Amino acid sequence: MSINKNHIRFVIQLIGVLIIASLAVTGAAIPSLSNSGGGSWQYQRDITISNTGGVLSDYQVLVSLTSGNFPTNAQNNGTDIRFTDVSGAELSYWIESWDYSSRTAKIWVKVTSIASGSTTIRMYYGNPSATTMSNGDGTFVFFDDFSGAVLSSKWTNSVSPEGRGSVTVSNGMLNLIANPTPGPSGTWSVGEFAQVKSTASFPLPYKLVFKYYTNLPYPFTYIDTGLPGKAECYHLGGMSDYPATAIQPATDNGGVSNGIIHIYSQNAGNPRLLTISTSTATKTSFDLLPNVFKTFEYRADSSSVKFISDGTVIASHSTNIPITPLPIMFEASQSRSGYSRCGYYDVTIPSEYHVDYVFLGKYTSSEPTVTLGTEQPVSTPVTTGTITVNTNLAGATFTLTGVSQSYSGSGTSWSNTSAPAGTYTITYGTVTGSSAPASETKTLTAGGSIAFSGTYTLTPSTPTTIPPTTIVTPTPQIIVITQPPTPQITQPTATPKPDKFRVGPSVTLRPVNDVIEENQDGIVELFMNNPSLNDVTLNVDAQVSVPAGLHVSGENFGQAAGAGVVAGTFSVPSGKSRTISIAIKADKSARKGSHTLQFTGLYYPDENKDAFQPISLTYSVTVKATSIDVTPTPIQTATPKTPGFSVILTMFAIVVYVISKKELRN
Repeated sequence: MSINKNHIRFVIQLIGVLIIASLAVTGAAIPSLSNSGGGSWQYQRDITISNTGGVLSDYQVLVSLTSGNFPTNAQNNGTDIRFTDVSGAELSYWIESWDYSSRTAKIWVKVTSIASGSTTIRMYYGNPSATTMSNGDGTFVFFDDFSGAVLSSKWTNSVSPEGRGSVTVSNGMLNLIANPTPGPSGTWSVGEFAQVKSTASFPLPYKLVFKYYTNLPYPFTYIDTGLPGKAECYHLGGMSDYPATAIQPATDNGGVSNGIIHIYSQNAGNPRLLTISTSTATKTSFDLLPNVFKTFEYRADSSSVKFISDGTVIASHSTNIPITPLPIMFEASQSRSGYSRCGYYDVTIPSEYHVDYVFLGKYTSSEPTVTLGTEQPVSTPVTTGTITVNTNLAGATFTLTGVSQSYSGSGTSWSNTSAPAGTYTITYGTVTGSSAPASETKTLTAGGSIAFSGTYTLTPSTPTTIPPTTIVTPTPQIIVITQPPTPQITQPTATPKPDKFRVGPSVTLRPVNDVIEENQDGIVELFMNNPSLNDVTLNVDAQVSVPAGLHVSGENFGQAAGAGVVAGTFSVPSGKSRTISIAIKADKSARKGSHTLQFTGLYYPDENKDAFQPISLTYSVTVKATSIDVTPTPIQTATPKTPGFSVILTMFAIVVYVISKKELRN
């Protein structure tokens, strides 16, 4: 039968689709995220960034959320939002706006690296305990939301020498105010202004975003006092190297040499958008409403500048673009001549400019686009692995020491399938007549396994040297018998029974299950071995100290519950061993996590309690869920049985059958 290559290709593609679908259903495992508040994230979305340009580094992308992709399982204020790259590294972000009721939000994310083509990042949410990590300073090249009580050191500020200009920060807002001041003989002060300018200057390309409002309406009606002069109220916002002085009247560029700004006044016509290079301006007029917040964005490189108002492009300039690095600047001023002042109709008013926030980020003309994937549950991360220990002696003991967890074990085989990931060092205990293996250190990764193998070697005994026997030749003697000796009857002397161990017995714990769940008890075995070289019985008095919320029961033990003590007494004849299975349960009062049981007591030969040896053992058990039933688990102890009559009868029947077959054959 020939196999079509197209069939093979189809099967391979089908397997790939199934693997991808399986990963999509199970969801991504969550990395460690900041400010969790002790909670965990329940949901995640993949975000695909499409980039038609070159590789971008530390680039700010805008994630716009609408009713179709809004994370309704997030907190109402969005404080549990987090972003990571595909490796799990957390990314800085800043929430520009968040409206849970209308299901809209704008979030800027600083992506470490955006490849040419497609790059994936992840958004996590659904943690009711998390607190916000929104951070503009960590996201943008420049950022200020004026959250303090004074202007930060990112700015310099200047006011007019007449003292009627002011720069303040209050209620999360930058406030620039220039007041008109009456002078002598009916005149008014000239050149009142309030200005701030960033201490740093920024080269092209960049995107500048700021949210602001002004108090001046448009169109204006000049105040006419009947005296020479006209009123001149100016506002300026954007990138500019304009000096600390009032804006110049009656010019398109307002006296600015280099800038990308919006500027408007009562005296020079419409509010206008300007690109200015060496005092030559390109101008576009626009409308303005007083006391209404607007969000302006300038996207600028060496070939073009786009002016965007509340998300809509309102102008684009390709001429007179300043190539010199510029600071960020805002100003409110009153610049006039003669006897008039800033105002409208017959009202004199100050010139005000208020800024809610401002940030500057990286920009490329081929801006990346963002697509949100579907919501997926977050899978529980694997944080544990499996440790196995194998030795060549049943009497072997060992201790595993880790960073956060330690274990003790014994025997030829031991394992733990839920050990926390980390580095573990094993130390083997001593066994009489053998040399213990050297200690080892290994690292357990999450979801992985490590194995320790310890081989005890027999210690050669020192041979006993028997001294040479000296043969003495007896001197012949003549014995004269006078009468028969009186017979002496000697009573046999009983050999005294030893009252000590020739070889030390072992009393150890052997773990069987160290996790308590609803239908699964914790189980540990008390193992007692009395070597055949001993001619005495091993007697053991043991007691278990039980932590609060746990219940312990076992053969020859009573039952102890919650911060109690249970005791038992055991005997092991010479050459025998005995194993006592102990069940551990958890009631509703038991806390989740690790608990330690203390095994104490003593063992001694026969009735010689003066020759006792102490017992001090510990066993750790982890409570993951409350036991459904905390009544004592029945302990099934195997009792050796002698073959009964039925067995003997069966054997007899087999013998008769075999003999009869032979007879028939003969």
